[in-house]
Amino acid sequence: MKMNNSTPQNIGEMLSHSHSIEKEQNGRMLMIIIESLHYLGRQGIAIRGHDDYESNFIQLLKLRSSDNKVSFNSAVGN
Repeated sequence: MKMNNSTPQNIGEMLSHSHSIEKEQNGRMLMIIIESLHYLGRQGIAIRGHDDYESNFIQLLKLRSSDNKVSFNSAVGN
């Protein structure tokens, strides 16, 4: 049986690889959240809106996620 060298060979390596990918994605999402909060603060724009799903912060995250190919849908309730 011949194994491809580019794929992980055991479950530990596979889990470690998927965990590192997930950590990378979470780090990118966290930076987008922090930058968005920083932007709203600098502009003097309220974070809250009339309801949680239409707040300035959530709308900015939706806009930024479309630009960065990141999905916040589970976090924002969509």
